[in-house]
Amino acid sequence: MIRIGKRGLLSIAAAGSMLGLIGCEAVGGVDVNRAVADMLDVKSSEGTLSLAWEIEAESKGNAEADRLADVFGSGAIVVTELLQEGQGTASMEGTIELSKGDIPFRMFVDEASMVLDVEGAKQPFELELNGFAGAGASGMLGGDMLPGALSGEAGQTAVSEIVTYILGHVPNPERTKLGSTTATIDGQSKSLATVTAEVGFEELTELVSTAVSAMLEDEAGLKAFIGTLYDALKPSLTEMAKESADPILKIALNNKALAVEFLYGQVAAALEGFAAELEADGALGSDLTPESGATLALLLDGAKPAGLDVGLYLEPATDAADGVGAIRIDVESRWWNANGAVKAKTIEGTAAPFPTEVKPRERLANVESGSLLYDILKNDLRITRHSFDMIMGANASVPDGVSPYIKGAGTTMVPVRYVSEQLDAKVAWDGATSTITIKDDVDGVTIVMKVGSKSATVNGVAQSLPEAPEIVASTNSTFVPIGFITVALGGEKGWDPASGTVTITKEF
Repeated sequence: MIRIGKRGLLSIAAAGSMLGLIGCEAVGGVDVNRAVADMLDVKSSEGTLSLAWEIEAESKGNAEADRLADVFGSGAIVVTELLQEGQGTASMEGTIELSKGDIPFRMFVDEASMVLDVEGAKQPFELELNGFAGAGASGMLGGDMLPGALSGEAGQTAVSEIVTYILGHVPNPERTKLGSTTATIDGQSKSLATVTAEVGFEELTELVSTAVSAMLEDEAGLKAFIGTLYDALKPSLTEMAKESADPILKIALNNKALAVEFLYGQVAAALEGFAAELEADGALGSDLTPESGATLALLLDGAKPAGLDVGLYLEPATDAADGVGAIRIDVESRWWNANGAVKAKTIEGTAAPFPTEVKPRERLANVESGSLLYDILKNDLRITRHSFDMIMGANASVPDGVSPYIKGAGTTMVPVRYVSEQLDAKVAWDGATSTITIKDDVDGVTIVMKVGSKSATVNGVAQSLPEAPEIVASTNSTFVPIGFITVALGGEKGWDPASGTVTITKEF
């Protein structure tokens, strides 16, 4: 069954509101709504793109946060060549600019996969995208709303209709003006007209609220829009119906009037709920300073859109607990040869699977150890760090309810197999001698312990334990002192007495 939730409607409205900063009214004779519709209708193009950010960090004495702020507090992703071949197929080439240095990259994406060739990688990375388009569309629209229907050309048409409809009900912000600028288009400096809108979050709330009210008051217009959207999505929905057992979907495809009435009831209810939430919650960004807001500039080459600039400034009204003072994001996009014959560039060579479900020590297997990429991933992002928690008591976060406990004069005992395997070591048990052998072949560590004995060895060197390993009869699990096993396997332990949580961390 097709449903539209308030969360999905909020997502659509938020996306449309960014373009809606310009509003629907003509500015200086420029038909903004038509220009935005033309922009959304672009299926292929050439262009450039840049995204720059700056985070004003306020040190809270947290060394980890300060370190990350030094590396990632400002930077940019600059795409010098963007080739959009068609719906879902594109390539780009550019540079990631950070305080430590620049990292060139190339990327190719289609509906099946994304291939990323970045300086420092031994071979390109490949991430499978099968099913992502449908999941993304479904997530944006809220749960089970048209899964997969917004992918492909029909989906692009539907998105265009949605944004155009929202734009048609958003009034112009007070600070909207027509101007001009010089920009590089296809390697040439050109004089372009600009329509620029600036808005704070309080005004944005009013604009969105006004737009929602206008949609609700225009029942005939809203039903006509739903009907247009129905026509745009019907080919995709028809294909979905072949694999679906949903009788409501089949009925809707055979009776447009019934489908429109049904969807109108949902959309109207969602809009009313959205309006109520806006009124109850107050202004969007109410926890931000009045200086916070957004700027959007549409660049026009004659009557045709040729670029889009977006600026976002967010400054907390109160001292942020996480140490972030303010965030500024600027996006500049330029394009040409709209809907022309454009061919995306593929990346040749054998690609390595993107490390999504590998062990921490394997995450850098495809990265050159002396590269800037390796340094950032390992030392700044610390992607090879692994941390896990265990909670004492009945709410244990350990499989089979095996929870740490305190023994003797304060020694924390933990399940040896679970801890060892989390730290990427193998455990062997000799029932005849009650001996536990733990091996980490990569780090060259072998630990031997015996149940009931406070003596152990690490790589043949004798060690004394504060408590002897023991078997908990209720689960038949062997427990050992946390300090010994953690240090022997190269980890660090932490303890939160308030929650009774034991944390073990290891850098691989």
